[in-house]
Amino acid sequence: MSSKKCFTCKETLSINNFPFVYSGEYKSHRRDCFDCHRLKCRKQIKKYYNTSISKEKKKNQYLKDKFSGKTSARMKALYAVRIGKIIPPKSGLCEICNNNKFTSKHHYKGYDNPLDVQFLCRLCHNKLHFSKNND
Repeated sequence: MSSKKCFTCKETLSINNFPFVYSGEYKSHRRDCFDCHRLKCRKQIKKYYNTSISKEKKKNQYLKDKFSGKTSARMKALYAVRIGKIIPPKSGLCEICNNNKFTSKHHYKGYDNPLDVQFLCRLCHNKLHFSKNND
């Protein structure tokens, strides 16, 4: 029976203690024994898991901080329409151009006043946003 020296732990072990590597037509044994290979894999998985979880937490916290006021204002407006506190125009037309059917609500006094909304079409909504950004 042949033996091989592990690259990591430097122990001389039986060739059966080394995992196979399949590369195309060739098959050979890894340079690390099963135990060292297992430890390396666990370290890599743990490192990846910890970094990916922390990245996900940072991303979620960033999105929560960025959109928290906007989301709560949108939900309050939707609820107010549902219970009848805010009544959309019966005509279903945009409050500015009176041509297109409205498809969005615009918080024109900011997200601090979630029930002060205008019912606008997408074109007028975008025009208002671009005019605010340019001023």
